[in-house]
Amino acid sequence: MEVANDTKQRGLTIIFEKMIRIFGKKKRFVDLAGLDADENLSELHQVGKQNKNLQPVKRERVIMTELEKVTGIKPIFHAYNNIEGKKSEK
Repeated sequence: MEVANDTKQRGLTIIFEKMIRIFGKKKRFVDLAGLDADENLSELHQVGKQNKNLQPVKRERVIMTELEKVTGIKPIFHAYNNIEGKKSEK
């Protein structure tokens, strides 16, 4: 709910589980969409599980890639599981 409150405070209308058509009949649902005053997509937020490398799991990455290709907006990912990730050893 923090994400929704933050989005709303910035003056955007929020829609949960917004359907977005992907490539013909295929569709995806973004967890939270922020719409501007003209009801155009302004932000996309995807909530999901992250892996040990602190990256979204494959399913979430695929969804976010498809959404970005269609909308031109890069979804912001919010992990619901807190994992102590592997540190980069560079």
